[in-house]
Amino acid sequence: MAHKLTLNLDVFSPLPLYLQIASQVKTAIEANRLSPGEKLPSIRDFAKQLQLSQSTIREALDKLIEWKLVISRPGSGNFVAKAERNHTDTAANEVLSSAKDDPTNSQIDQSSFSLPTFVGVLHDLDPSIHWSRHTQRANQSFNEHPFHPWWNTQLTYDFRSWESSFDFMQGPRWEKIITSWTAKLNALPQGYSDAAGLPELRRKVADWLNRTRSLNCSADDLLITTGAQQCRDLIAQIAIDEESKVVVEEPASITDILAYETRGATLIHIAQDRNGIKTELLKDVKADLAHIISTANFPTGYCLSETRRNQILDWAEANQTLIVEDAYGAGFYYNNPEATLYQLAQQRNLADFVIYHGSFSQPFMPALRIGYALVPPWLKHIYFRTKWLNDRHPSTITQTLLLELFSDGFFEDHFLKLTAAAAQRRKTLLKELTLWPVDLVHFDEVKAGFHQSIWFKPEKQIDDLLVFERAMKEDIGVIPLSPYFLSDEKRTGLLLNFLGMPEKQITDGCRKLLSVILSCSNSLLR
Repeated sequence: MAHKLTLNLDVFSPLPLYLQIASQVKTAIEANRLSPGEKLPSIRDFAKQLQLSQSTIREALDKLIEWKLVISRPGSGNFVAKAERNHTDTAANEVLSSAKDDPTNSQIDQSSFSLPTFVGVLHDLDPSIHWSRHTQRANQSFNEHPFHPWWNTQLTYDFRSWESSFDFMQGPRWEKIITSWTAKLNALPQGYSDAAGLPELRRKVADWLNRTRSLNCSADDLLITTGAQQCRDLIAQIAIDEESKVVVEEPASITDILAYETRGATLIHIAQDRNGIKTELLKDVKADLAHIISTANFPTGYCLSETRRNQILDWAEANQTLIVEDAYGAGFYYNNPEATLYQLAQQRNLADFVIYHGSFSQPFMPALRIGYALVPPWLKHIYFRTKWLNDRHPSTITQTLLLELFSDGFFEDHFLKLTAAAAQRRKTLLKELTLWPVDLVHFDEVKAGFHQSIWFKPEKQIDDLLVFERAMKEDIGVIPLSPYFLSDEKRTGLLLNFLGMPEKQITDGCRKLLSVILSCSNSLLR
């Protein structure tokens, strides 16, 4: 069904999501886009394709069966019915019409979205065209990981995004910097620039990393990249092929998964707990590379303890494994920061085993698209060549803007301001979460970053995707955690960003969200 149907769903429509799905599948059957006798995806696969809860899909299929458009064959699955359907159309239309007129289905906003949104619709490659093996793997990987919670929907209580950090930048000082930077644009060299990044910006970034993270690096060690995602892709191009094995955390960031999986790597998923990746599970693991988000992990929010950082280095040395320390969200600590893997590797003469990279998206804005990478000397030349081949050089225009922010002192001041605001909003969120029923959720306070994970108690059997759907209907945005588990040992919970809203909004949003979660819990009892 994935390649035949694109369902356009409106979370704020008077029609519930399950009726929207049933209605659009009904239309597809009537238009012969689905043939009589054709097997539909399983409830699990259908839910994964549409990024919705299995209960919503089950309701939609039950309605289609009631309308005699679909028949269920126990043990075989659900199939498009072959019988005449004229007598079912009236019943179906009456249900759809009454749902639209139901005053309890009040419409909040006319904001719609197509599913899935992470990579657009699921896509099948034209078999008549010769595709490279990389393209085939990439397309398959994207189709297998469609989930993305940032649907194009504006919500009042949005615990999903950190993009409002830009709000902290605006003011007379920001306007002065922009004016000064704009005046200098005409004087910039119009030709190609250094693929490693502007030398002066590299010096500023290296100095900042040394002062704030004790990395003991120089401008010569550092390359400017087009965001953290390019760092991931570059090392995947250089070090990964179909014979490679890569350790990733479970649950894992989908962007990390795609970087390696599209290159043909076999992924080894290692579970996490509150102290980060469980190093005891690495004992008998042989891998070429390990991708570790050591601080403010996405999607758990956890930080890797220093003990485990040293254990990972022991394992890497013993197995000659390259470590990518992904510090995309590092720097926003609420207690004393842990030593980085990169820093510990330097102290232990193991620097050849660690690549360190980060991004300026969180402290500023994703639109800036600037990151940085610290690579060991033996890798630097080929890393530089691969980067040159990818984009020739980072944007000189955006590099000079970041340089202006560093030179003016704005960067440091903004970073401190942002961290202070995040600390206060984190405090507000944690205060509200402590009021939630202890038999409903549990959580460990985040030590860094902007995300707090909460986990539903297993005995409650709460579907976080159902919470995601119902919360959006109530004008609340959350990130469900279960889609980020790639093994069958899924856990359900929510990831809540606390930087995007002021304290009053966080408080009100938490109380509304608790009501949604309780409604999902109670629905299991009926």
